[in-house]
Amino acid sequence: MTDASATAVRDARLAWIIGGSLFIGYGVLLLALGAMTGAAVPGSGAIASAVWAGGFLVFAFGVRRSGSVVDRQPVGVAAMVVAGVLPVLSTVLWWILPAPAIDSAVLIMIGQGLAVLMLASLLVATITIGRSAALPQRVRWLPLIAFAVVSAAQILGQFVPSATSLPAEAMIGLYFGSVLLTPLALLLLGILAIVLAPREAPAAPVDRTVPVYGPPPAD
Repeated sequence: MTDASATAVRDARLAWIIGGSLFIGYGVLLLALGAMTGAAVPGSGAIASAVWAGGFLVFAFGVRRSGSVVDRQPVGVAAMVVAGVLPVLSTVLWWILPAPAIDSAVLIMIGQGLAVLMLASLLVATITIGRSAALPQRVRWLPLIAFAVVSAAQILGQFVPSATSLPAEAMIGLYFGSVLLTPLALLLLGILAIVLAPREAPAAPVDRTVPVYGPPPAD
């Protein structure tokens, strides 16, 4: 392995470890905030959004152009960037919007538009990951599967209780299950990223044998 390729592998490994750690941090932060029922933590939303964005940006670009989970494909990188920074932009948007002066229907439309944009960007990003060769083949489609499961659970958690007459216990379980799936999925992906981080190939053994030459040919 040449020095350049060894450096690229180390950078890719660093990118996956940093990105995976940020995903794990985000999952732990969400679980901790969810456990603090009724307790408002100032700045927790901004911190969570920043950790989320950091993980996506590292996985999108890698470290020194190595370690991108979308192989730095423009469409995949753009989708990862949008998915990463959208929570930050949403936080800023809701902070500067004069909500009391805006019609509630407009606010609902803005919220739904942001949600659709997030779903679309995550869908494109996970499909690009699955189609690229950046991840090992056995886990290449796992981000898309996690995205599909979490999205389906969230949709069910929002629409099924209002459209059916489920018992209160079932509705509560469905709601909390859909809420917990997001941090659990990020924890799983973060752990896998660290475990599967690219490793340097072992150096080729040095040939230390002493060549033995026969007697010179007779004239």
